[in-house]
Amino acid sequence: MDNDLRVLRGRHEDLEDELDRRDMTPPDAGKALLVQVVSGGSSAGTFFTVVSVEAAGDEKEGSTPTFTPEDNTFTALNLGTQAPANGTYLVARYVGGKWVVRYDG
Repeated sequence: MDNDLRVLRGRHEDLEDELDRRDMTPPDAGKALLVQVVSGGSSAGTFFTVVSVEAAGDEKEGSTPTFTPEDNTFTALNLGTQAPANGTYLVARYVGGKWVVRYDG
């Protein structure tokens, strides 16, 4: 019986050591994306459908960028005080397993 407990205790310690060694950060944590609002509600504090956007152009002061929507549409929670209109560009951040934006008008 003591031997069984010793084996189980050793396995438990090995498992804890393995978990400590692994990087448990979600793959999207800390990421930010430029997104465009595709559709959403008429109030703040709700989820909106957005699409990620690629910005391109000459990186010079005063030059005009071009925005190209990508193929991935997803939802983002608006933590702002106003609802963004369709077509609005925002920066979305991955926080706590959700994409969030902030639009205050």
